[in-house]
Amino acid sequence: MNTLQFKRLFDPINIGPMTVKNRFVMAPMGTVFSRDVNEAHERRLAYYEARAKGGVGMIIVEASAVDSNAVMLPGMICNYDDEFIPLLKRYADTVKKHGAKAVIQLAHGGGAVSSFISGKTPVAPSPIAPRPGGEIPRELTIPEIKEIVERFGEAALRAKKAGFDGVELHGAHAYLFVQFFTPAFNKRTDEYGGPLENRARFYMEVFRSIRDKVGPDFPVWSRINARHFNLENGITLDDSKKLVKMMEEVGASAVNVSCYGIGKDNFINCTNIPGGLAYLADAIKKETNLPVIAIGMMTPEAGERVLEEGKADLIAFARGFLCDPEIPNKAKEGKTEDIVPCLGCLRCLQEMIFRLKPLMCSVNASLGREKEFKIKPAEKKKKVMVIGSGPAGIEASRVAALRGHDVTLYEKEKELGGQIRQASVPPGKERFKVYLEYLKTQVKKHGIQVQVGVKVTADLVGKEKPDAVVIATGGIPLVPEIKGMDVSRVVTADNVLLDRAKTGEKVIIIGGELVGCETAHYLMNKGKKITITRRGDALATKMIPFNREAFLEDLEKNGVELLTGVTYKEVTDKGIILIDNKGEKRMIEADTIILAAGAKSDDKLFEQIKGKIKEVYKVGDCVEPRQIGEAVEEGMRIGMSL
Repeated sequence: MNTLQFKRLFDPINIGPMTVKNRFVMAPMGTVFSRDVNEAHERRLAYYEARAKGGVGMIIVEASAVDSNAVMLPGMICNYDDEFIPLLKRYADTVKKHGAKAVIQLAHGGGAVSSFISGKTPVAPSPIAPRPGGEIPRELTIPEIKEIVERFGEAALRAKKAGFDGVELHGAHAYLFVQFFTPAFNKRTDEYGGPLENRARFYMEVFRSIRDKVGPDFPVWSRINARHFNLENGITLDDSKKLVKMMEEVGASAVNVSCYGIGKDNFINCTNIPGGLAYLADAIKKETNLPVIAIGMMTPEAGERVLEEGKADLIAFARGFLCDPEIPNKAKEGKTEDIVPCLGCLRCLQEMIFRLKPLMCSVNASLGREKEFKIKPAEKKKKVMVIGSGPAGIEASRVAALRGHDVTLYEKEKELGGQIRQASVPPGKERFKVYLEYLKTQVKKHGIQVQVGVKVTADLVGKEKPDAVVIATGGIPLVPEIKGMDVSRVVTADNVLLDRAKTGEKVIIIGGELVGCETAHYLMNKGKKITITRRGDALATKMIPFNREAFLEDLEKNGVELLTGVTYKEVTDKGIILIDNKGEKRMIEADTIILAAGAKSDDKLFEQIKGKIKEVYKVGDCVEPRQIGEAVEEGMRIGMSL
């Protein structure tokens, strides 16, 4: 697609007195780049600068805490004292010097704050945890509510003094504004509870406080949950329509439309189809004259379509900008094939929210390390052999070629992709296919020579006389020591997913991590009767908690038997004999047994040529079987070191 087909995305637009050069918006996302506050800020500044350079029209800097009791993440930006103004100014200046408008989000986590992080008991409209399993917060008094209202106004004024072009209130997901507005979380009987007008009172008071302090011409708006999914007494779309009209009356300049849910229908899953949430923005846009920002796994193609259909006025990219800071520039140049696609794997959220580790991206190792991972030309051109075309091998090839090396990529199969090929097969993993096409395109565009169907030996390496060899041969399936495992009906999960092995109607899967469970999901949709067995006491433990419970529930609802804590006794021609977690001996019948019990590194070639070639490296699962993010990072590091 060329730039002419993205005309609407590159039209300027006004939000109040602010003119945004195009319709691309970087949505606010937490980062946790470091627990050291100074390091976190330096890494974060480089992160925002890279995206400002990438051509985005407006960056909404991530949530800043308006109160010391509002800190939700380690290293979070703070905005509850004038001492923070110089730092806030650095953020505003960094974004604006590249032509993007700088907006900062103001936030209070309320009952979603953890005392482990803030050091204080969380507070909320009512003593109800807004997230399952969360701490029970203390109920706010009316004087405390008034104080928080004032703090939002003061924070907005600081943002204006620091040079920001506007502010956004974080009124979405499960934070304080939502806790006031949602009947499920707000059980108050005073003027802040009960009817919608009362539950919206906190919102309106904050808007008025901000307007009193910053004046009528400073852009102010809120990100909202257009609706809740799977939450009894949650926000409805009609509630949000009324709320937006009230916001318009008190001086809102725009509205950013998001959503939130619990369990299977959480707000993340709702956004895995490009533009899939645009119907919510459309519903809000029909009720207001304010500029409407839409979000939802956006791509330039989806964003252009949403604008063309009149469903929104601006398009916010969230995870897309984690994968690729250059989306607008590439779209403008007609190079959409070079945009690194988001997998929708949610590794970013898993690391940050559930492990309180730095935000990371499975397909962009430079995220949050833009200075460290800056690609520079090599001092000396080298002949490089890369053996194995999974994500580690292709990333090493791509970076090495960008640096000017002569790279040849070898793959023993007839197609490039390694484990990405089978990873793209299960339902919901379609984005992996898009990523594989991106990788193949980069191999071609960067002049990397490709040899497929070639099993590289030590003799071939010796014959080619490379300056450097990168071994990315991946892993090989682990075969558990179970009597009878050599029977012909035992097949591996990768062969099943790649349709190289057929299965009968009754299937047992040995191994209950992601590969085993996703293989079950794949076969479940083909009408197979499936049993997953695992020695451990839990399944899919590496899956992000947002999705795990709903995923396993879906398997069970579709008749998949989940057996954990088992002891295997024997594989027979009829199935598997095992001891279940109740100590009972069982015979599970099966036509086919699928092995998905993990993998071990395949570093045989590395050991054979080590010491014979000056530079030999191994990357990805060849080092140790892990996830795609580690493979991509190692590939990039090796490519930069050659």
